[in-house]
Amino acid sequence: MSFFLILKKCLDAFKVESELNLAYLYGKKSKVINKLQLKKKFSGPFFQFLIFLFYTIKKLSFFSSKESKKFIYAYAESNNQYTSISRTILKFLEKKYEIHLVNENFVQIDEQLKKYTKPLQINLKLFCVILLLFALKAPLLHINLKRLSNSKEISYFINQFYMSYFYLPYFLDQLYKYKPKFVLMSNDTNVSCRSLKLAAEILNIKTVYLQHSSVSTLFPPLGHNYIFLDGQASLDIYHKNEIDNSLNLKKNSVRHIFLSGNKRKLIKLDLNKKDQIGIAINRLDDLEIFKKICFKLINLGFKVRIRFHPGTSNLIKNKFINIFKNNSLFQYKDTNKESVSDFFGNLCCLIGGESGIHLEAAICGVVPIYYKTQADFYDMSGFVKYGIAYEANKAKDIVSIINKIKLNKLKVNKSAVKYFSSTFLTEWQGREDELVVNHLLSIFKNIDPKELYGYNCLK
Repeated sequence: MSFFLILKKCLDAFKVESELNLAYLYGKKSKVINKLQLKKKFSGPFFQFLIFLFYTIKKLSFFSSKESKKFIYAYAESNNQYTSISRTILKFLEKKYEIHLVNENFVQIDEQLKKYTKPLQINLKLFCVILLLFALKAPLLHINLKRLSNSKEISYFINQFYMSYFYLPYFLDQLYKYKPKFVLMSNDTNVSCRSLKLAAEILNIKTVYLQHSSVSTLFPPLGHNYIFLDGQASLDIYHKNEIDNSLNLKKNSVRHIFLSGNKRKLIKLDLNKKDQIGIAINRLDDLEIFKKICFKLINLGFKVRIRFHPGTSNLIKNKFINIFKNNSLFQYKDTNKESVSDFFGNLCCLIGGESGIHLEAAICGVVPIYYKTQADFYDMSGFVKYGIAYEANKAKDIVSIINKIKLNKLKVNKSAVKYFSSTFLTEWQGREDELVVNHLLSIFKNIDPKELYGYNCLK
């Protein structure tokens, strides 16, 4: 695609969705972002621009890939997103369909997919488009944010809006080059994925969304053409979000929704002789709470095994691990070196706060225990409300629940799991990747989506 055509397509695209829509959490849920207490280093538009410029320059490459048509174009911004789409991509390859996967450099790619994968890089043409877009759009963005009295967004988060000037031209150029039949992603809130969705829409390419984590009332309306949700629970939340859509975000006029189960590779485990207590720590959790829980359990003689969210910084992880590293009852293995099923295979139960890992544990047969670890959020995904996890309000409650689990008095609530992951205890459990691929190939062959397994709809 030529320089001027990319620029024109970008300007047309911004008429469809603004920077505030593309950087959804920062543009539409800024009050929540403030509560998340994200780090506010390098505040002010000037430093925020330098961060944007540094990222853009870092992605500059003078090597270009050959143009060739692909059946699937996929994008993974994080390890969690990659885990949710990798099995589906592998299944397409098994069926001899061409795919192209783009990832950020830090995403851990399986060996069998590496030759089909390219890290996100831009050429000199795109570099110039990005800078020109910034010059044309950023001043008006700044004025609009001031008019909205969004001083914090200007000072701390305006770089997130700038990033749409990077991702939109990049994905427009990529999709024009590879001409895929479907664009595959597993996030609908981040600026990169929302820019990819918009680029596909501008070029009339169908988009596919695979749910990669538990959803909440923070999420936007579903805007993709083909949407594969874990279960009825997710559909109910999205339905509520659309009824309460005070932000007036648009939804795709032609969309098809399927309840297709949890997309991660989760194995039903034999846990009868497992005695370790798993603790899952999210990036936003209060670590002091988990320190106290660890000390309490270890002092009572329980074996504790920790798993950090893949996005947790090494500094935070190491600081926590060093407190317990000399204790034989404390165990930890790097998230990138241990699958979630392997982690569960050592446990009799799991303790965690706001995290989708509760559902994953229950699917594998591990009993989840919910403990509030964030001051401003409680049971956002409804795991306590609908019976996926047992709630503990104090450390002594955790011990009481663990003892009941060990005595087989508390078990995984199968009907609750089914509500959150529709393939649970069906012929499709463990074959969710095959289900997604079969559906997309059927759609490609012009089979009516309404005839396919798990079809649902939102009004």
